Parts: sequence; structure tokens; C-alpha cells
Amino acid sequence: MSKFMQKISRTFFELLVFLARVKSFCLRKIAIRLKIGIGNIETLINGENFSSLKFNEISLYSEMQHFSYIDFVSRDPIGITFQQRSHLQLTNTVLDSQTGILFTVNGDIITESSSWSPEYLAATFQTKPFRIVPSTKILDKRPAINLTSNGFYHWLNEDLPQYLHLNRNLVNPITVVSSKRPDFVNSFLKDFSIEYQEVPRFSHFEEINFISKKSTVGWPHPKDVEVLKEFFKQYLNERTPGKRVYISRISDSRSPLFEGTLINLLTNSGWKVLDLK
Repeated sequence: MSKFMQKISRTFFELLVFLARVKSFCLRKIAIRLKIGIGNIETLINGENFSSLKFNEISLYSEMQHFSYIDFVSRDPIGITFQQRSHLQLTNTVLDSQTGILFTVNGDIITESSSWSPEYLAATFQTKPFRIVPSTKILDKRPAINLTSNGFYHWLNEDLPQYLHLNRNLVNPITVVSSKRPDFVNSFLKDFSIEYQEVPRFSHFEEINFISKKSTVGWPHPKDVEVLKEFFKQYLNERTPGKRVYISRISDSRSPLFEGTLINLLTNSGWKVLDLK
């Protein structure tokens, strides 16, 4: 790729990033003006105030753990503490079936339903449910669990393991999915013959099951990794010696500016380039 084309490509992606930020800014302003943006938050466990919501702590999902390592550049210690997480059963709640975020019937975000911090949720535009949300009828009153439609990285590392755990430990659960979902979710449902029910993006549930989350977005949790390895272990021996794979984000706003050049170099060197979206 010539330097001129590299410059054009870099300018184009910078423009896409700028437009994405303008869009987010405008949405936040509109939401604030119409009073539909994020308001209060509700914390079920260890919050500043006791929650008025009715929920049951069914079982422990993972103990508190600390993970640390030495940064390979600065040589400073870096670490994170994973708080204890549990399987919770919550009544009278509203589900965002795309993101997995749960709301009270008054539209307050339930913090344990998101890996993002309350500060991040408050500072960004979060689509809230309307005041009137249709009730979702689940066949035979089976326990409901949500398989989200988040971006592939967060879906694979943060959402899928917890879904797999619930699907394995609940008796005859029903999977609820958004009517608008990416192809990789459809592939998963089809490949593993999972029975599911489509629901609108915002649906009211008399009862729903989920794994409580903490503010650890971007850090793969040891328990989640364990669940994934156990589920996919039958495929782990299917290895191709010498095969090199690069996962691309070329069409994403967070793609590095040099990624086009990098992909050309890797492709010419025999690498296989994948876009997992």
C-alpha cells in the first residue's frame, strides 16, 4: 500500500471515529433534554442503601480473587481484585436483551447486571426502557436466562461463560434473546441446538436469572475462562501446527491506524486474517 493510500485510509478512519463521537455526544444531549438518560442506579448487594428489590442469592459463582503481574514495559506491578459473584434470581425487572443490563420498573440501572462501572454508565449514553414495557410470557414458567447480543469480545469473555453456567445448573431453563442479534449469536444457537425465545429489546420479566457482575470490564475473569475451557475442551485438541491467525478490527472505530498495513504484511507472510464479527 502506497504512502498516499495509507494517508487516505488513516484520514478515513479518523473521520469515522470523529463521527461516532459526535453521534454519542448528540445522543447524550438529546437524552438529557428529554430526561430519558440514565438517572438513578440500584445496587442489590453491598450498596450504600438496602435495595427495595426482591431477589434471591441462589449459589456462589466465584470467590474473591486477586490477579497481578509485572508490566513488561514499565516494570510496575499491575493487578485487579475480582470480587465475589453469585447466581441471583431477580423478580419484577426490565431486561435489555441486547446488552443484558437490567433495570427497575422505574428505569434505574441495576449495577450488578453490567461489567461497566456505575461511573461509566452514568457518564455515557445508555438507552433506557420506556415507562411502559410489555410483559414477556415465558413458556411453562421455566427459569429465564438471557444470551446477550453484545460485541464479540465482551460477549465471548464476559457474557457467554455466565450464560453457560446458568444453562447447565438450572433445571430446563429457557434462553431469551433479542429479536435483533449478530450472526455469531445465531450460529451459537444453531450449532448447539439451543431452544430460545425472541423478545423485544426491552421486556418486563416477573423473574429472571443472572450472574452478578462487578466493574472488571476488559479483564477476563478466571472463573469465566474456566467455564469456557470446560465447554469447548472437545475442540482444543483440533490444532493445526504452524497455523497463524490474526483477529482483525479493521472496520471498528478502535482499529489502530496502521492496521491496514499490518494486515497486508501478515497476509503476505502466510497469516490467516479473521473478522469475528
